[in-house]
Amino acid sequence: MPRPPAEELGPEILGALGVSRSRENTVVSLLTVDAKKYPNVCLLSPFQVLASGPKSVHLLVYGGSGTERNLEKHGEATLVAFIPPGAYYIKGRAAKVKPSLSPSASATFSSNLTSRR
Repeated sequence: MPRPPAEELGPEILGALGVSRSRENTVVSLLTVDAKKYPNVCLLSPFQVLASGPKSVHLLVYGGSGTERNLEKHGEATLVAFIPPGAYYIKGRAAKVKPSLSPSASATFSSNLTSRR
């Protein structure tokens, strides 16, 4: 039976994607919607994702990528994290962080959680 949506990340996600975890065996996909309203899937390294609080996730994506354009245009995204032994869906709204905080070839987004399963 599926869990109802939660309003916070929870200890299992914070532990796996927080600053003190090795992130072994963790797979993360970022789902956005493109200009033609088709789903776009971006496979991220778990080191491109940082859970910094119970409602906050930071993402590092390639600058100039379709994922960056989709996040800038729509702002909505779903993060799918496979953290053994489970899978988690994290929905949120993303906003671009100042470019000066990112490497020149990357775009950093901060996302506020809207729900988690």
